[in-house]
Amino acid sequence: MPPATRRGIEWLDPLVWARELHQEEKSRSLGDVAARLGIALDKAHSAVHDAEAAAHVHSAFCADARVPKLYGAFIQEQRRLARLHAEDRQYWRK
Repeated sequence: MPPATRRGIEWLDPLVWARELHQEEKSRSLGDVAARLGIALDKAHSAVHDAEAAAHVHSAFCADARVPKLYGAFIQEQRRLARLHAEDRQYWRK
């Protein structure tokens, strides 16, 4: 099986990091984040183009000093941030 289909795979999620690193910005959509970072996204909502832009966004985020450089630490921090963001969304839904 390809690694992406195996159980327990931890995905790198640029949205989690966009919510943290661009929290002062109104939009954290892939197109808006890419534009702020100077990354071209010519054909938004095309799987190949979105994936390529997401990879470039992820690479730009990894250059930020607030992002852990080691995979284990990166995933651990991503999980923590995702939990915090989920809690925040629950608070605002009430």
